[in-house]
This record gives sequence, structure tokens and C-alpha cells, in this order.
Amino acid sequence: MSRCFLLICILSCFVNFSLSGPLICDFYKITKEESFQHFLCWTNEKEKISQAIMKVVKDKKESLLDIGAGDGSISRLLETRFEEIVAVEPSNQLFRVLADNCDLSKYVLFNMPFEEFATDKKFDVVVASHSFQYISNPNIEIKKIRDLLKDNGIFLLINLRKECG
Repeated sequence: MSRCFLLICILSCFVNFSLSGPLICDFYKITKEESFQHFLCWTNEKEKISQAIMKVVKDKKESLLDIGAGDGSISRLLETRFEEIVAVEPSNQLFRVLADNCDLSKYVLFNMPFEEFATDKKFDVVVASHSFQYISNPNIEIKKIRDLLKDNGIFLLINLRKECG
């Protein structure tokens, strides 16, 4: 049986900001991995992304899967639209922030790479904001996402436009 789902790619660059890896990392004494989190903290990128998502997800839905949830900013901005949010975050450091910032009665959190995540649950919406480029085998994981979506579910893939970083 063929399953139907909607894939929406949002190529974001809501701010004119350029990361010059070694310079910003040396100045702030952070790793390159941490530099992107700092970039997102210095911009309104997550708020703008959430506004774009809310234009697509207009009605309240039952469930959201957030792949590479980071500190939970996107999920928290969208939480009024969902009864339950499942967030998957592989970074131990970001997972601790995520766990501290989320209402655990509404969230189910997993500290693991998406490639290791397994569930029988089906989701209305799956979002991967600035995380899918870290997936080791995107073709396999796209099929996995298709299987995790309810019929007529929505997969939102968000990443920077090429000229933004």
C-alpha cells in the first residue's frame, strides 16, 4: 500500500549573518558544533521558522516528532498546536537543556541519534530543523520518516539556504 505525505522544505536565512568558523570559535572559545547554536541564539531564526510552520500547521494536531530538537526552542514555540511532542536529540549537552526547558507532561524525550530511534507511534507532523544534514543515510531515514507519519502527515525539512552558510 502506498502512503501519502507532504514534504515541505523551508530554506531559511531570515537574517543576514555569516559564520566564519575559526574566527567566531576562537573568539568565544567554543567548538564549531557549538557555534551554530550560538548563531541561532543571536538571531530570531527559530521564531521565524515557527511562524512559517504555523502557516502550514493551522489546526491543532495530536502529535509532533522533532528530529534533532536541540534545546527545544522550535518545539516550545509550536507546543500549543500539539497534544504530544516527541523530541529526539543526540547531543548530551543540548538534551539537558531540552529536558530542563520542556513541560515533561507534554513531551517524550529521547537522547539518541535519530538513526537509533524506534517507535510504533505515528505522527501528524515530523520536523527536522537544521538537523537532517547530520543524518548518516538520508535515503533510509526518509523512508523511516514516511513510515512514522500518519496518512496525509507533514514532514517539514528546514535548513539554511546555501548562500547563508
